[in-house]
Amino acid sequence: MTSFSLVSFVAILIVSSSVIYPSSGISEEILKTICSVEHSGARCMSILKSDPRTASADFPQLSLISVELAIKQSDSNIKSFTEIVANSTDPQITKRCRPCIGIYKDIKSQVQEAHHKSEYKLYADISEIFDASLHLAYKCAALCSVNSIALDLLSQDMISRCETCQSVNKYMVSQSA
Repeated sequence: MTSFSLVSFVAILIVSSSVIYPSSGISEEILKTICSVEHSGARCMSILKSDPRTASADFPQLSLISVELAIKQSDSNIKSFTEIVANSTDPQITKRCRPCIGIYKDIKSQVQEAHHKSEYKLYADISEIFDASLHLAYKCAALCSVNSIALDLLSQDMISRCETCQSVNKYMVSQSA
């Protein structure tokens, strides 16, 4: 009788803990659904999975993670464009790419605003912010078009992160509707 009680107790404990503390984060299928909204679903999946927190994240955490990855990319782009402008011996690159420093500072400011909205679960407001951020990232890509794969990659990385944030947050809005 005691072993039955012990087995029953352990079973109840396991079931209770799985309800209180889910064992895994967002499933692979849901990530695929989120990323299918974007035209580059594989890139979206890669971006989200690049952060180890994604494996155990819930939806609000996934929103924050996606925005934090965009902030990190904007910081990286500010640094890269500053170095490119400072170190370039080609006056065309300097002239064309200098505005990107300010553009990426604006993007960073917008993405930080998105982070604040994500903290308060205002997911519907985030899409507009990333529309503006995408517009700015495309503007930099057009301005600094100098046939450089490295420069193209910087812009594309920012665009991909903005699109990923949009996909995550649009999914969040669709689930709360």
